[in-house]
Amino acid sequence: MPARERSQGVAESAERHEGGSRSPPRSNDLADPGSAGLVDIEAQVAAAFATQLPTITKQVTSACTAPLQSVCASACESTVRELTGRLGKLEEGQAKLEVGQDKLAKQLDDLSQKVSKAMDLLTHSSSTPNLGTRAASSHGPPADFSPDVTTSSFYRKPDPTKLFINTRDRVCVSRDKVYGAVVVLAGEAGITEDHFDFEGDALDNRFEMLFKGTSAAPRALQFFQSLQLGRGKWKTQQVVDDLDEVVQFFVQPDKNGAQVRREILTKNLKDILLPLVGSKPIFVRKSTGSLLVDRRVLATIFINGELDARIQWFHPKRIELAIEQELVEQQFAAVVGGPSYS
Repeated sequence: MPARERSQGVAESAERHEGGSRSPPRSNDLADPGSAGLVDIEAQVAAAFATQLPTITKQVTSACTAPLQSVCASACESTVRELTGRLGKLEEGQAKLEVGQDKLAKQLDDLSQKVSKAMDLLTHSSSTPNLGTRAASSHGPPADFSPDVTTSSFYRKPDPTKLFINTRDRVCVSRDKVYGAVVVLAGEAGITEDHFDFEGDALDNRFEMLFKGTSAAPRALQFFQSLQLGRGKWKTQQVVDDLDEVVQFFVQPDKNGAQVRREILTKNLKDILLPLVGSKPIFVRKSTGSLLVDRRVLATIFINGELDARIQWFHPKRIELAIEQELVEQQFAAVVGGPSYS
């Protein structure tokens, strides 16, 4: 082989040997020379934007403030106008309501006066021959009443320190036995024997308890109220007589003639009304002289004098029960007579 070819082969072999051991080129060496310049531009832009950001923010805020304030002011003004209008209407309505209330109050007052006049006419009773012109009272004296030895005891002031014990059907009982039963009842009310005197015949149907001391009247009331159990019920008031028979007695406060007469006439009116109310019970309220049906007042007795009494009706209840006023008052006039008291 010629020497020129051998030297050429050796050179190629050496070149291949060097190529097998050479390292591959780095990426930085292969990168685009323009990329470095691009990175520098972005950094500069970011720095410039950061520098100008406060100024830009201030300018944007300044530009938006006026429009926003205008929008808010307009909205507030609109809301205030609407609320003002509503309040104005409310005040106007309140003024009209007050005027209406004043008119209604006046109308009710006029109606009340008319009803009062009508009731005065309706409640007038012709059950007695002479009602007089004096204002009626259930058991009070006339306006010009002045008690003295010449006047009747019809309107005398009841004694608040005195209680009466009456036996049923006026059965005569030993005073000592009745006294023993009364002492037991008084003890239950916290009252002892030294607080009262007990008077009556040895054998009688009517006895008196006379309370004494500065607390006489309160103790009499305390004892009398202790006998009341409520709802029209009373404690048992009875005694065994000498024949070993149970006799009932009743404790009653002192009453003047007007009170006694009112109670008697109330019972008489009850007897007159019973056949007219069917099976309905009639209850008597002694304290007011009233008769009640279905727990409603039907009529009340007013005592105007020893020979003078009248009925005051509760007309709605009378009409409901279909009671003829004139018929009842005619029968009632027949029982209104002389004094019925002792």
